[in-house]
Amino acid sequence: MVFMRWFAGMNKRIVSVGDLVVDLITPVSLPILPFQHQEARSLLIEPGGGCNFVIMASRLGADVLAVGALGNDVFGTQLLQVLQAEGVDTRGVTVYPDSRTTVVYALIDLAKQEHVFIGCPGDGPEVIYSETLDAMVTSGGAIFLQGYNLHE
Repeated sequence: MVFMRWFAGMNKRIVSVGDLVVDLITPVSLPILPFQHQEARSLLIEPGGGCNFVIMASRLGADVLAVGALGNDVFGTQLLQVLQAEGVDTRGVTVYPDSRTTVVYALIDLAKQEHVFIGCPGDGPEVIYSETLDAMVTSGGAIFLQGYNLHE
């Protein structure tokens, strides 16, 4: 409720730039050693990275615009559908043909409360910062950007 009181009267649009990721979450026993075999009892396919923020902000009542790129693959298609079902404005999301969505393998040891992330960066053409994209990015009252995205 504090969030909504703080947000009242402001431009409630939050623009989230980049980090559209799919997480593949598997419980394991860490450490994983060479030549060791483990059986994974489950595999969850979930929105990851910046998608966690945009989904939660949308659920809290914010108008959220996602800007970024997805691959034209099963993960990109599924992620776009989830974001739209959660009420996130996806007009700023570009799906590039012959490209791959970023996937992160999250190996989680629940007993030890430890995890390892293995990133598989997406690939595709460079996103051109056009006037249309600039208008979308500047349309919000706030911008969300993961700090590690600046590494790219």
